[in-house]
Amino acid sequence: MSTSSERPDIVSDAEVSRGDGQPVPEGEACPAPPSEVEGDAPDPADGKRRVVLPIEGMSCASCAKSVESALSRVEGVAGASVNFATERAEVGLEGGDVSVRTLADTVADSGYEVRTAETHLTVQGMSCASCVSRVEEALTAVEGVLEADVNLATDRATVRYVPGVGSPADLTTAVRDAGYDVVEAEEGTDRTDVERQHHRCPVRIATTARAATVGSR
Repeated sequence: MSTSSERPDIVSDAEVSRGDGQPVPEGEACPAPPSEVEGDAPDPADGKRRVVLPIEGMSCASCAKSVESALSRVEGVAGASVNFATERAEVGLEGGDVSVRTLADTVADSGYEVRTAETHLTVQGMSCASCVSRVEEALTAVEGVLEADVNLATDRATVRYVPGVGSPADLTTAVRDAGYDVVEAEEGTDRTDVERQHHRCPVRIATTARAATVGSR
């Protein structure tokens, strides 16, 4: 069943026919047009795994058909259905060999984009380039992640992912499973401010305590 076909014009009961020129008797179901029966994309539910991608750039039902056709041709895809109204593509996968990155690249090649989100994580425990590689590998292995960049100097990981497929919680779990820790931070929060919440400066604490003692005398 395809959700991206154009809506038919409204017709009266007298104009509806069986396809042989004869009107359909009242109460009898109207047969589906051949285009909805033959040559339609396989049901995404037929796949062993289902992925829903938010699509940007579509302006009509033909755009949705183009994306649907491109996704359906990807090896390992059991079926694809694109809904222009909701701007979402539902893709059924036959196995685990097809990555979300491959699907996103396919959508991009067809002239559209998969909507993405970006988040930043402060990673603790890294001490060398090998640590950076391990964290990046752990992050890119999370389903829905398209790109991950880890900076050892700033202890900062920048991750671009497909919302609804991957999530910040998944990223945090992946980093911790790799043997490192993550300072929880909201999007847009400055890294320095986050670290101050977790590691208060001992000099500042001592100075504050000394000032409080003097003030009480």
